[in-house]
Amino acid sequence: MLGSQIYFFFNTSTKPKYIEGSKRHPIFIFSFFFAMNIAIGNMSLRWVSVNFNQVMRALVPAIVMAISMLFLGKNYSSSRKWAVLPIILGVALTFYGDMHFTAIGSFYTILCVLLAAAKAVMSGELLTGDLKLHPIDLVNKMCPLALVQTVFLSIITGEAMEIASR
Repeated sequence: MLGSQIYFFFNTSTKPKYIEGSKRHPIFIFSFFFAMNIAIGNMSLRWVSVNFNQVMRALVPAIVMAISMLFLGKNYSSSRKWAVLPIILGVALTFYGDMHFTAIGSFYTILCVLLAAAKAVMSGELLTGDLKLHPIDLVNKMCPLALVQTVFLSIITGEAMEIASR
């Protein structure tokens, strides 16, 4: 948030947008997805390898397209849809044979991937939809909320105590 304040101080052509109370709800939801994505992603790494996590994360662009088509009515060309396949396969081939996972870890990783995709779709809507926020303004508005949410989640998942004990 400090960085965004410095940006707005030196860049006089861009100012933070005032958002009425009733229109702040999407920013709160976005910050919640952001915080949950971090918390669940960290938790999933207890039960899956980083390599498995990366292969699953390679699915995010395909899931973003699916969510956008289902819920926002967006259309993508066939070539764009097929373009994500080599990326997914390339990441999977890179880590083939060097992955391990458990059922609970897979569940958390898939949930994390879905949250990451939802977060990507929401950020696109916040930047180009009704609010049309500047990217730095979105960070400025979302970061304080996400910080509080992330600290809270790190406490209830035990991650904060685990770090403190080291």
